[in-house]
Amino acid sequence: MRGLPRDEEEEIREKAIERIRIERADPPFSRAVIDEAALSRPVSSNHVMHEQLRALLTFQQYPHVRIQIIATDAREHGMMGGSLDLLDLPGGTVALVESFRTGQAVESSRAVVEYEELFEAAQRAALPEEASTAIIRRYMERYENEDDHSSSVAEVLPQRVEQRSLP
Repeated sequence: MRGLPRDEEEEIREKAIERIRIERADPPFSRAVIDEAALSRPVSSNHVMHEQLRALLTFQQYPHVRIQIIATDAREHGMMGGSLDLLDLPGGTVALVESFRTGQAVESSRAVVEYEELFEAAQRAALPEEASTAIIRRYMERYENEDDHSSSVAEVLPQRVEQRSLP
């Protein structure tokens, strides 16, 4: 499940399998809509964040891959607070829905259609591919040029709380 601490070897193995899937002769179509907040919040070292973003740009070069970013100023959208994978399988489409510490596979046709509509709305709210690429590159540069000792969320948050409580 995304977001939980994982064994580094397991993560490397999964990434290698994913790369094989994407580079095979008849790869599946892959559409990703990523909230800009996921790019701006470092979840590892700046070097690792930079390399993850480089991988996104590498995958985006494949004709069967489309990556779009929902800009922070796009406001609220229906995909906030979790992730969604729609898998077109021989028996029908399955929605893999993850949120915080839970995850479930949804096979109900009605529910799957609702998730497909949520995803389509997110795609419409997202930036075109060229603008998305520019945002990814901007964050890559940021992570490449900042040291890992920049202000953390824990250091900045108390300042924000204090500012809000002032009369």
